[in-house]
Amino acid sequence: MNARLTERRINLTGLMSLLKLRLTQLVKRLALLILRLTYMSRRLSLLKLRLAHLTKGLTWLDSRLALLELRLSYLTRGLALLGNRLAWLKQTLT
Repeated sequence: MNARLTERRINLTGLMSLLKLRLTQLVKRLALLILRLTYMSRRLSLLKLRLAHLTKGLTWLDSRLALLELRLSYLTRGLALLGNRLAWLKQTLT
C-alpha cells in the first residue's frame, strides 16, 4: 500500500513539475506576445502621426491647387478679353 502511495506521489510530483514547466512556457509566450503588441501599437501610433502629417500636407496642397485653378481661370478670361480686343482692333484698322 505504501509503495502505491509513494508511486502516486512520484507521479503527482512529476505531473506538477510538468505543469509548472508548461505554465512557465505559457507565461514566457504571453510576455513575448505583450512585447509584440506593444511594438505594433507604437508602430501604429507612428503610422497614424505620419498619416495625419500627410493629410495635412494634402489639404494644404489641395488649397494651393484650388488657388492655382482660380488664377488660371482669371488668366483664361483675361486672355479671352485680350483676344476680343485684338480682333476688334484688327477689324477697326482694316
